[in-house]
Amino acid sequence: MRAALIFYTHMQEFEFARLEQGIKASLTLEFDFARLENGFSRALSQIAAVSGRFRTAGEERDPDSIPIGQNRTLARASDEREGGFGT
Repeated sequence: MRAALIFYTHMQEFEFARLEQGIKASLTLEFDFARLENGFSRALSQIAAVSGRFRTAGEERDPDSIPIGQNRTLARASDEREGGFGT
């Protein structure tokens, strides 16, 4: 009976340690995902700030005002063929 009680106590301690490790792992994962999410949102806001305005067909426009279907890269290439930007 004593051996069974010792074994049962040992199993409870083992299970408690496993649960404690699981909680720590869960908290670590939550922290890592929060850091990733923060990094992505910061990077996206930086990209938006950098690319807020660009040139098409010789004039500067806001990104939302570019006609549908117009390729921004082609517009820049046509600007360069016509003598460069700002001409």
